[in-house]
Amino acid sequence: MAMYKICPQCGKHVEYGKQCECLDKYNKERYKAYKNRRNDKKEQSFYSGQAWRKCSKNIRTHYFGLCTYCWYRNKYNNDEINYSSLTHHIVEIKEDWHKRLQTDNLTPLCDECHSKIHTLYDKNEQTKINTQDLLRIIKNEFENDYY
Repeated sequence: MAMYKICPQCGKHVEYGKQCECLDKYNKERYKAYKNRRNDKKEQSFYSGQAWRKCSKNIRTHYFGLCTYCWYRNKYNNDEINYSSLTHHIVEIKEDWHKRLQTDNLTPLCDECHSKIHTLYDKNEQTKINTQDLLRIIKNEFENDYY
């Protein structure tokens, strides 16, 4: 027998692990409004382009679809490894536009780790630099272990 939860938006019963249709619609509308308010049109245009989509897919494939940050935590702490859902720029493109497609500046992450990384980036400049260095170390260890 399937288990259900109640949708916080409309109150319908929705099977666990699935999202209510109204939330999908709400999230799409919210994201559309968010994109329209953003000032970084150049970056957004880049993320919508074919070159980025192809590069991002190649990076995630190269790392077997795994989140490299989860992989690293698992290696030393036996934590769970999640699949990557996106490709992260170690040096953000607003800081160095020329590194936007350089594979040594890209690493696959899951949503949870991506949020953690950006929280660390926003803490202060030294923490950001240390986090970027750690991401490079993780990439090197992965490469050494698998290639």
